[in-house]
Amino acid sequence: MQAYRKTIDLFGERAAGLPFVTNTGIAPEGSMQEVYDRATQEYGELADFAAERGARIALEPLNASISNVETAIWTLEQGMEIVRRVGRSNFGICLDSWNVWQNADLLENVRACGTSIFIVQLSDWRIPRSFQDRLVPGQGAIPLPPLLRVIHDTGYRRPYVVEIFSNDVPDALWEGDLSCVVADSINGVDAAWRQAFEG
Repeated sequence: MQAYRKTIDLFGERAAGLPFVTNTGIAPEGSMQEVYDRATQEYGELADFAAERGARIALEPLNASISNVETAIWTLEQGMEIVRRVGRSNFGICLDSWNVWQNADLLENVRACGTSIFIVQLSDWRIPRSFQDRLVPGQGAIPLPPLLRVIHDTGYRRPYVVEIFSNDVPDALWEGDLSCVVADSINGVDAAWRQAFEG
């Protein structure tokens, strides 16, 4: 948390309005109760620190495939429980399509986030062959159009960020033509957006 505070301070005046993304880390000795208790305390204090600088904190539920590697929170429902416990207007959710698309009752749980969605990250899914094996939006299994539609219906009007990790696989996107990756990502998001809102 000390390092996290330093990161926010490094942004200076530019921190105002920005969502700083975080996750919980793993459950100590498997204790999910400790995760909720510590997260409530630590994130409450962090949110107060961020508020003094006009910044926001966005908790990111991660995919179950990396649960207990980087996080103990893998559903929007769990993330929103921590948001409710923290109870600060500048503490909300980072919604990453790759991480949450397999959540049960996904669209209903996105609706339940309401105005607590602070940032949306997009990429696409295939069965991962490493911890960093994502696809360009529109080139995998995630049904992006209904997800984009329900996010929009919550009132979310902030940026949609393409976030692709691609490493430790034979066809890593990072090792190819990155200008093509960027162009394909723009086209993939545009196509999903048109399907979501134009029929």
